[in-house]
Amino acid sequence: MLDLKRHEVWFLTGSQELYGKETLAKVADNSRAIARHLDESGKLPVRVVWKPALTSAEAILKVCQEASASPTCAGVITWMHTFSPAKMWIAGLTRLDRPLAHLHTQFNRELPWDTIDMDFMNLNQSAHGDREFGYIGARLGLARTVVVGHWQDDDVLAKLDVWARATCALADARQLKIVRFGGMNMRDVAVTGGDRVEAQIKLGWSVNGYGVGDLVSRIADVSEADVDRVVAEYDESYRVVPRCARAATATATCATQRARRSRCAPSSPRAASADSPRPSRISMGSSSCRASPASASWPTATASAPRATGRPAA
Repeated sequence: MLDLKRHEVWFLTGSQELYGKETLAKVADNSRAIARHLDESGKLPVRVVWKPALTSAEAILKVCQEASASPTCAGVITWMHTFSPAKMWIAGLTRLDRPLAHLHTQFNRELPWDTIDMDFMNLNQSAHGDREFGYIGARLGLARTVVVGHWQDDDVLAKLDVWARATCALADARQLKIVRFGGMNMRDVAVTGGDRVEAQIKLGWSVNGYGVGDLVSRIADVSEADVDRVVAEYDESYRVVPRCARAATATATCATQRARRSRCAPSSPRAASADSPRPSRISMGSSSCRASPASASWPTATASAPRATGRPAA
């Protein structure tokens, strides 16, 4: 299960020095208010972190590079509060290595028709600024999500929620390590990697092989009582088809072992006992095999075990 709370998205506001210090101070106040609302609404699964208004190409490049290097930043939301010349966004956007959401909104829900003047227009040129930003996004061919509407509307928050969840999935996928049991065991070798190399190039997934004996050794650390407790949670939370009961047991075994290795509770509310005795033998389908010590260091990622010909799946 993804831990969305460990991720955050950065809120970037575009403007320019031409407006003067007084207007830029209001830009900062207004953009901070929007970021705070997004963060405290409870509608987004991640933290929304406000960044100071951006008024130069150098500042934009710097924050985009920082976002790309940050281990916690999963994506960025941009908003052009005033008119932000889009040419100065080119260097930053072309170096941004995080998902981008363009929030096309205005700070005010309604226009003050009776009192509107040039000062108000200078402060609230979102339509002009967002159109300029939209142009450069299209010109650069950027993959991005555009969300249009007032920042307090539920449908805007719902669209940002979907986008934020996708950014978290991508951030976790880029750090994913997959274990393949049996077969090729030449870890980190490229010329014999085949699809494993392609998976890391295209998806960022590290795939390496380990012996079945390593898997048996880990599963042997889990007692039947541990597994029964987790399976009971599955039965309580889900409707389990009878023919899937064996698969549920295998899943519970892996979940309990992962929880023990990370020193936290498994996916179910109840934690498995760490003091359970280790069985000398473990059943694998209709056959059984004696547990053997691990022959290699164990990765910290979730393991997946493809079915081997003539051998029951673990």
